[in-house]
Amino acid sequence: MRKSKPNNITRAGGVVHIHLAGGLVAIVDAADYPAVKPYHWYANKTAGTTYVKAETTRGWQRSRLLLHRVILGPLPASVDVDHHDGNGLNNTRANISVATRSQNNANRKRMVSNTSGYVGVTRYAADKTRWQAQIRVDYNKLYLGVFTTAAEAAVAYNQAAVKLFGKFARLNKIE
Repeated sequence: MRKSKPNNITRAGGVVHIHLAGGLVAIVDAADYPAVKPYHWYANKTAGTTYVKAETTRGWQRSRLLLHRVILGPLPASVDVDHHDGNGLNNTRANISVATRSQNNANRKRMVSNTSGYVGVTRYAADKTRWQAQIRVDYNKLYLGVFTTAAEAAVAYNQAAVKLFGKFARLNKIE
């Protein structure tokens, strides 16, 4: 298996900063650095999140590695890894954990096209002066009700998210 030249690094306390192209920096715990050191890591921007990847070759076969999966060890493809803070560059053990697809989706950021300012809150179709809250669980929508203000709908979403997703819930900041 061919391994590329390692990235430049700096150490600060118990973490290692892996310097990537474009001035980006990935963070791993110092204890995990020996496992990721042999590879040349690069940033790969996906829909809203930047993840850290490396390429390896074995004979003629190329494969891509994700930094967070290298740190957590061999995982089935059906298992997701959740970055609790939503930052794919932060790969410290305190920030990543194994998750189901539903749990990982529960921690998604607000969509750019969102007009309410809150995750899970949209205008109520029957009366555009009111707001509705909904949440997805295992690809099913659960309607949480219709509210006078977007903030009230966001509170309902937050309560349901905590109940349904626990530590994976991404909560709205209510203004």
